[in-house]
Amino acid sequence: MLAATQLIRQGYPLEPQFLMRVAIESLALAMSFHLDETSYLQYKNEKLSGKDCITTAKKALSEIGQIYGLLSAVTHPTRETTGNNVNNRTGSLIIGGGYTEHLSHRVLFNFSLLNYLLLTLWKGSELIFYSFENNPTFWTEKEDSGYIFKLDNSIKELVKTIGRDFKSVIADADKE
Repeated sequence: MLAATQLIRQGYPLEPQFLMRVAIESLALAMSFHLDETSYLQYKNEKLSGKDCITTAKKALSEIGQIYGLLSAVTHPTRETTGNNVNNRTGSLIIGGGYTEHLSHRVLFNFSLLNYLLLTLWKGSELIFYSFENNPTFWTEKEDSGYIFKLDNSIKELVKTIGRDFKSVIADADKE
């Protein structure tokens, strides 16, 4: 996440999303070990896929699938997603670095996505290490085994802020 932040600060609009996708995949892997007792055995036998981990993690954090999908669109690049600017006449593009007003919506998108991913990592980490937490913020253990996700008002407010940023980014991108 620190590397993604630095790349955003240096004007790289897409490269931070590669790192953010790896972070979500790692979180989903750790969560799958916790949520599905067969996952670790599949992992050891090289039979566990990233898609399987995301599917398992979605049982606890439903939005993780949407975020993973967004980041996957960048990870499987086209000429339009890998370059800052595409010259359709020559087929050339400029890759990485630099900041233009034309790309400002991508910077806001990256920061709001980074903010959301850090919150998601925090939520997932607490579930993974629940038994070591003295005062869990996000999870409550059910009597019949398992966990219930909960949000306090401060977290709800943070999510609203991120949601407003996403809406702003989409509106700016639609103007292009």
